[in-house]
Amino acid sequence: MKTVTAGRPIISIQDIQSLVEERYTVEKFACKLYRSTFNYIYLLENSTSKYIFKIRHADSTDLEELKAEIELLAILQLNAVRVAAAIADNTGVYIQYLEHSSGICYGVLYVYAPGITHYYLDEKQVATFAKELAKMHNITAGLQLNSKKKEYNLDTLFTYPLAKIIVACTGIYEDLTWLNEMSALARDKLAQFFQDNMSYGYCHFDLLPTNFHFDEDGQIMFYDFELSGKGHLINDLVSFYSHYFLLIIHNQGTREEADRAFFLLVKNYTKIRPITSIEMGAFPYLGFAFWIFHLSHEYVKNNFVLEPEYLKQRLLIIKTWVNWYLQF
Repeated sequence: MKTVTAGRPIISIQDIQSLVEERYTVEKFACKLYRSTFNYIYLLENSTSKYIFKIRHADSTDLEELKAEIELLAILQLNAVRVAAAIADNTGVYIQYLEHSSGICYGVLYVYAPGITHYYLDEKQVATFAKELAKMHNITAGLQLNSKKKEYNLDTLFTYPLAKIIVACTGIYEDLTWLNEMSALARDKLAQFFQDNMSYGYCHFDLLPTNFHFDEDGQIMFYDFELSGKGHLINDLVSFYSHYFLLIIHNQGTREEADRAFFLLVKNYTKIRPITSIEMGAFPYLGFAFWIFHLSHEYVKNNFVLEPEYLKQRLLIIKTWVNWYLQF
């Protein structure tokens, strides 16, 4: 995880230390607020180990979704997929209920993903990523968790996100008209693809480099499954490519480099799990949906506020994706 400036803790460092020392078998550690955005993330560290303690507000967290996330991580870990799984306390409980001045919060202790974030992956790292992802998909395809996780369908990818974006984008009527028109076309295209047999199961849905680490031995570990849900598994390859697309947009990479990385991704993924031509056909339109969804997610994450300049930048990214990859 990349360290960013953290705001004021909603629960004191001392309270976090006392809780973990009391309820978990963890050697004495130092604790600090690591990151505070939508959630509050604390880093716990001693001479031999690191842990992440994540706190979520109960009023903005679906408890069933949180339980499903923990269950999914446990299944993946049990099947030797390298994920930063949740850790149960000494009584077997994963979710701690914490009182705060603004209400109840949920606290979960996680394994820390060793290593660092790599924004520019070499060929070996892309191959490792692809094989571990295919391995994960072999487990999540057709899986049914006991707790309910969100589903990525045409409504959750288009209808609900667009409703949020429309509220955020006041004053830019032409852009909104264009966005609605393109969304309708992309939705119709995906509706046709979804009628065919596309791999379906639980996907991470946010596999940007900020959500996986490579350690010194070149091994990968995935983390932050908060957005994971039921959907077409090709979505995870879409999010991977979206990072390279951003590099192109910001003049930090070329289209040739992005296409090369994607070629290596598919080449190594398909050594373990097949990708159909239907899935490849749906890929660009799911990419468009990815940007729509994440723009609405940013709107919610930033307490329903998006700066005009940020909106313009995101809409430019979406328009570029449409011009490069979509055909109607």
